[in-house]
Amino acid sequence: MSMRVITFKLSDEVVEAVDRYALEHMMTRSEVIRLAIRNFISSYEISYKPPKVKRLVIR
Repeated sequence: MSMRVITFKLSDEVVEAVDRYALEHMMTRSEVIRLAIRNFISSYEISYKPPKVKRLVIR
């Protein structure tokens, strides 16, 4: 799997929490962020329900 580099901003508080988690679980910062994003997307896809669309009748 190829990976692309992306850049985004996080607050110092979030970076510190990510770093603590990474240290405690022997992971890199990037691995923690990838895991968090995968988990977020997985939970979103499970709970996603498409909106109901009323049928439009044109006469």
